[in-house]
Amino acid sequence: MAEELYLRLFAELNESRFDSPQTESLLAELGSRAVAFRAFAHVRRRAWGRARADFVRALDHHGEVDPVTAWICGAGLIAARDYDRGLAALSQAAATAAPDDEVGVATRARKLALKYTTLLGWSHEARELRESIATLDIHGAKHLRAHSLELQRRAAIRRRAQQALEGPPETSARKAFALLFRDGPDAAGEALDTLLRRHGQHPALLRARLRLELLLDQLEAAEQRAAALSDDNAAALRTERAALALAWGDANQAMLLTREAGDDPQLLYLRGLATRLLVDDPGEAAELFERARVALPSSVAINLALAVTRHLQDPHGLNAGIERRFEELLEWAPGLLADAAASAGVSLWTDDGPAAEREVKAKILQRAHGMLTSERDVNLSTYARRGAGDQLRLRHVAPVGDGPSHCAKIHQDEDELISQYEAVLVWAIGVRPPQPEQADARRSEHEAERRDDSDPTELWTPRYLSHEQIEQFLRDGFILLPRAFDPELAHRWREDAKRRLRDEPEQWVRGYDPSDEARSLANFSADDPSTWNRSRIDLLGPETLVIEEFSPTAWAAICDLLGGPARIETKSWGNYLILNLRDEDPDAKDQPSGHATSWHIDDPSPATRVDRIRNGLVCIALFDKLLPRSGNTWLALDSVARVARELAAHPAGVDFVTDRGSRITKLCERFYEVVGDAGDILLLHPLLMHSASQNRSGRIRWMANPMVYMKQPLDITRPVEQLSPVELAIHRAIHQAIQAE
Repeated sequence: MAEELYLRLFAELNESRFDSPQTESLLAELGSRAVAFRAFAHVRRRAWGRARADFVRALDHHGEVDPVTAWICGAGLIAARDYDRGLAALSQAAATAAPDDEVGVATRARKLALKYTTLLGWSHEARELRESIATLDIHGAKHLRAHSLELQRRAAIRRRAQQALEGPPETSARKAFALLFRDGPDAAGEALDTLLRRHGQHPALLRARLRLELLLDQLEAAEQRAAALSDDNAAALRTERAALALAWGDANQAMLLTREAGDDPQLLYLRGLATRLLVDDPGEAAELFERARVALPSSVAINLALAVTRHLQDPHGLNAGIERRFEELLEWAPGLLADAAASAGVSLWTDDGPAAEREVKAKILQRAHGMLTSERDVNLSTYARRGAGDQLRLRHVAPVGDGPSHCAKIHQDEDELISQYEAVLVWAIGVRPPQPEQADARRSEHEAERRDDSDPTELWTPRYLSHEQIEQFLRDGFILLPRAFDPELAHRWREDAKRRLRDEPEQWVRGYDPSDEARSLANFSADDPSTWNRSRIDLLGPETLVIEEFSPTAWAAICDLLGGPARIETKSWGNYLILNLRDEDPDAKDQPSGHATSWHIDDPSPATRVDRIRNGLVCIALFDKLLPRSGNTWLALDSVARVARELAAHPAGVDFVTDRGSRITKLCERFYEVVGDAGDILLLHPLLMHSASQNRSGRIRWMANPMVYMKQPLDITRPVEQLSPVELAIHRAIHQAIQAE
């Protein structure tokens, strides 16, 4: 009877009828293993939300679940990016396995959990798992092996503790603090206390002890230790004292301790945190975090703080920093973001991939930054979760290295592992599913529901741009769309902007300080250059329009250049305007030289890689007639190929943040000044170097600079006939370079 029911279930799933009444009826009758089987079908389709829901349902199905199913669901939940519940399921499997378990579920589940806790940096759980593996109560000969492992583990703990006490204080302090990650905070604390008794109040030892107390939220002990510092040690430990002041909420003291931050990323970060508490305008804090990020680009803590502060600075505008840093942090700190999302009650991973809504991203990043422990280390971020009995469980985010990201390491060889665990589940069910016919041609009802005008896997044929226009885009890196939107709309937005500049600058002008009388906009007149007291104004806007309605022409061209609407994430733009007013430098040039440091690509990263670029197009929309030499944007037309080749030569990533692009543009030969009429739109390749120029014309340059993000990064590894023009431009450049060698 069960075999017949399973065969009917397999038939439903093979036809992609995942949610049909028949499927639901069969799942209810067959139980948790059948639900887990459907979950794996969702995993294979990368429908993470539905997979996660099914694995949880299987674990909660009518009471206690058997150890094999718990083990399989735990592995599946980790594949579905639900690490915490996945490890909980593996622990459940290990705890409920029978002593005479022939499959070895307890051992396998513990070892799998140890693998992932180690990769995630969850040191408390990893330590508990090592202890449980070494003390596993297995009868017979295996028991002797477990006893031997336990003896080896205890000997290793003693050896590490002894080694931490050897050497000069600076070295010993590092070794003793490192015991935290392998042997726990008690071992680290005991070693540091022993060293302090042996060497006295050495600053390296005091620093490590203070950091440990801050990390463990032992603020009273840290306060007493800081109060007893000598003057010399107090000066040497001002970073830790500033972190302690912030932990107590004393931002003024933190400001005093970090007032000479220089280029120290730790001090800049702490000063930024204090500034954010004291100053209403987040812009000042954002500037400090940006300086810290330039000094230490891969710091998780700094990037979190910067992304959150940029969002606070402009919560409703298009914030490229949120998009980029969210994507980077997903790679660098997947466990932290997953825990933050769970704590915030939102989904990090959905059926469409990572969370796409900016508000959800901001909520996750805010919660993640708030979870970091009080020592505020910018190199190794630590956060804590409360476990059973309110026990503090420390979880760490390892520093970012040059190799694969943490997320890539966790999910390495994932497809093969999914197949293995799915095979174990089939073995446990006892019924082999038939192979689906034409499985690749079918899609689930859910996927059909969320299709746009096309399927992202299907070849998109350009429907608006001509062959000549696409070739011009491939050659020059941009395309001009004259009168792409209504000039009357441009006029209306421009007039409304003038009113808001004059009457409501506090609400709409980014970084506006009403107390700064020298830069007040109270007397601003767009027609009177004598009232212009700044060179640039970023003007936020209250309106949001669907791109297809705002400019059907632009939307059609965007779809043609990016491979169809199903690949596009950005569907709307706001009336966020950028005004270039005038330049105060009498020696300024109308055209930036190729050596100028102003050349850049938008949305750069310290480790820019082609396979991580989701910014599909950079757009320039003109809201007034733009004459030559009016502070216009300049384009380096032969830069796309040069940038693409540099990225290909450095697959680990190229830093386009600290070294923006003059090394590229100084070799370029073709430059173009953006001019045009109100209503014109230019679509730029994301790798096209461009630069602002100086405005001495006495005219305001009214422009918007929105971007179009894609649902998935660019992929130039697909067959050439499937590449979008944006991807094809990169492919051609790299291929030509290979042929030239």
